[in-house]
Amino acid sequence: MPKLLNFLRLGRARMDHDLDRELHDHVEHLVDELRRKGFDEVEARRRAQIQFGAVSKIREEVRDEWTWPRLESFVADVRYAIRSLVRAWGFSLGTVAVLALGIGATVSIFSVVNTVLLQPLDYPNADRIVSVETFWTNTGRASQDVSGPDFLDWQRRNTTLDKMASYYGNEDGVTIVNGRAVFANSHYVSRDFFAVFGQSPAAGRLLLDDDIPSGTGDPTVVVVAHQWARTHFGSVAAALGKRITVYGKPMEIVGVAPSGFRYPANADFWAPWRTESGGTDRNNHNYHVVGTLKPGVHLARAQHDIRTIGDQLARQFPESRFKTGAVTSLQDRLTGDVKVMLWVLMCAVFAVLLIACANISNLLLARAAGRAREIALRAALGAGRGRLVRQLLTESVVLGVFAGAIGVLLAFFLVRGVVLLSPVDLPRLDQVRIDGIALLFALGLSLLSTVLFGLVPAIHAARLDLSSALKQGGAKGAASDGGPRPRAVLVVAEVALSVMLLASAGLLVTSFQKLQRVELGFTTEKVLVAYTEYAVDTEADMRRRSAFYAEVLDRLRTVPGVVAASGAAYLPMGREPRSGRDYFIKGQPEGRAGERPQLEYYAVTPDYFTTLQIPLRDGRDFGSTDVWDRPGVAIVNETLARKSFPGQSAVGQFIRTNASAPWLEIVGVVGDVRWQDPKQPPVAMLYASSLQGAGKSLSILARTSVDERSIAGTLRSILSTGNPGVPVRFERMDELFAEAVAHPRFRTQLIGAFAGVAALLAAVGIFSVLSYLVGQRTREIAIRRAVGATTPAVVQLIFGQSMRLVAIGLVVGLAGSLAIARLLQGLLYEFSPWNLGAYGGALVVVGAAALFATLIPAIRATTVSPRVALQQE
Repeated sequence: MPKLLNFLRLGRARMDHDLDRELHDHVEHLVDELRRKGFDEVEARRRAQIQFGAVSKIREEVRDEWTWPRLESFVADVRYAIRSLVRAWGFSLGTVAVLALGIGATVSIFSVVNTVLLQPLDYPNADRIVSVETFWTNTGRASQDVSGPDFLDWQRRNTTLDKMASYYGNEDGVTIVNGRAVFANSHYVSRDFFAVFGQSPAAGRLLLDDDIPSGTGDPTVVVVAHQWARTHFGSVAAALGKRITVYGKPMEIVGVAPSGFRYPANADFWAPWRTESGGTDRNNHNYHVVGTLKPGVHLARAQHDIRTIGDQLARQFPESRFKTGAVTSLQDRLTGDVKVMLWVLMCAVFAVLLIACANISNLLLARAAGRAREIALRAALGAGRGRLVRQLLTESVVLGVFAGAIGVLLAFFLVRGVVLLSPVDLPRLDQVRIDGIALLFALGLSLLSTVLFGLVPAIHAARLDLSSALKQGGAKGAASDGGPRPRAVLVVAEVALSVMLLASAGLLVTSFQKLQRVELGFTTEKVLVAYTEYAVDTEADMRRRSAFYAEVLDRLRTVPGVVAASGAAYLPMGREPRSGRDYFIKGQPEGRAGERPQLEYYAVTPDYFTTLQIPLRDGRDFGSTDVWDRPGVAIVNETLARKSFPGQSAVGQFIRTNASAPWLEIVGVVGDVRWQDPKQPPVAMLYASSLQGAGKSLSILARTSVDERSIAGTLRSILSTGNPGVPVRFERMDELFAEAVAHPRFRTQLIGAFAGVAALLAAVGIFSVLSYLVGQRTREIAIRRAVGATTPAVVQLIFGQSMRLVAIGLVVGLAGSLAIARLLQGLLYEFSPWNLGAYGGALVVVGAAALFATLIPAIRATTVSPRVALQQE
């Protein structure tokens, strides 16, 4: 503590005064003794000083005991570094700005990676929560969709999972709250659902075994989400005991989930359900399953356990012959689609930081060469090489600290921009922020950056030739003969990293452009989508629903600006995914379970194909006569017709999607569409008539000749007039498409921005190095001009020197780009990573930037006056 107080200079002046007085008293005491022995004043004082020793040395030794000498020295170095950097304020501002930008960008992307990939899920024992899934052995793919019987068998037979729960649900289902129809994400869960996630109620209670309905009964109680309760009832406590109506079924709120718990998919409420209601059909994969590992059980053991049970079921049941069970951690399941993308972004932004460090290192090398005389004087006065390196590294540390602090402030703003650009379905997006871990990462990054850009210049400057530096002085005091080599290596590194980033960005941009231009098979322009929900319970309700939508569409078609209008039971672009269904063709073999062809099933109204401009290839569209009491009809797409009826017309054939369902006559064939995923090729599709009771509530599609939003109010009024209990939400079809390609757009935008910054930094770095080298070679250029060198010859000299470095960097960068191309292959849409255009474009851009950066120093070299330059020497 005394040393700390002394270091902080508390009472330091008084102690210095006391020390000086004590030393003076010791010397005077010796002088008095020597005078008593007969020496005169002058001789006595001389002998006393010799006998006592150097007062200044003793003073420093005593002061060293008061505090920590190394810390004092470091503080002195910091003060000197700050004074030195303030004098060179232009250099300091530029260096801090470049490094702060690199640190800020890196910390912002790290915050996303840390939240989404590295931090555990916000559940107790989150590392033990797993997703239990169906694994299809014939395709090698896992799916979260699980059949009820499979879940029950896994639950009974497994020995590695402590608890298992199944759930299924509807996003944006119709719910009556306080007499008003609203959309809500409703989920039906088995008894151990909340136990799997280790949740306790915020109010009331969670679901009990007695809450699960028996037989064919419906659930009568519900647990609601914390935020949902506050939104609709004002407070958590006020929600308890209230009733809501879900698809015509009243339910009492018995509990409120803890704040922040919304699994799955931002659920609004959870109702109890019996998985046994799935029956014995193992082809109906209606559920998702989660579970918790038993204490001490590793994931690999659980995977083997469930896989073994799945293999047993495959041998026992013919319909399960191509499937088994799989287990993956819940965090991996939630982040699997974005993991590669985020790590690619992290590598890209780190490459930008490396380029920034290389740039700053070049500037520090040039600055150290300009300070050669100062460094030589310090060495001549006794400063060792280690002391010089420490002083120069201290300056780098000061720059790194300031840049790190500004970079963190910048990261707070950049992370908001990244979140705004991020796809809405990015897991845990609402939790992304600059937290303590991100701040520690920023600190470590600042220190690492300091070492990266400061160590080489410091070591290089400490090796200078003292004699040459003191003779030449000033800016001409060169460092060691190896001076150009570190700069050359750094230039090559900047160019190579820039080529890698630009080539990667070129691949992603080209792939994204191709994805945006993909032929969807239907129009997305000027199409308004109105998502609605009409609750039904009985067949009579379903008939009334069909009549309601038919009347709404008839009235909508008369609205000015509406070109065509129709309805579809399932929204596109993955908003309401459709799982495959086995289908049967009348007169053709049914095939074995697990080997039958599959299709996607949709329910639409008449004019659906006209509304979306899907071409009719054969037969007819649905008509107003295709209603409940008429024979069932269907329309198929070209892919299904080609697969199932090669060489013949599909019109007039009969098809069904269930062995016990009635046959549907195929009355038309339409063009292929990519309705669910623009990245996937068209699949076999069957369209049934909504007027015949197929499907669920409809989304209204209206193609207009005016702004789509301008008719939203009219459509809302039409719906409210027909049934005020039907909620509605509007979107544009092009917004749905934009959302479907949000992930490739996000990564393309960010990597493209990083690549642009990298190219700019590389150009600035090349320019700064060449400008310095031209200045260093002023005398040489003057002599060449004096002996007859022409302007083109001088330009060729400068260009030759710079372009050799650039050429090496381009080659290294091209090799690196080819090496990382494999990592990007999974992110590219129908696009080979070995695309010559992307690599050629990167080489041209970086080469052109380097050429431009070389131009000004080359022009400067031609303006050197031989007489003036040699006179200055």
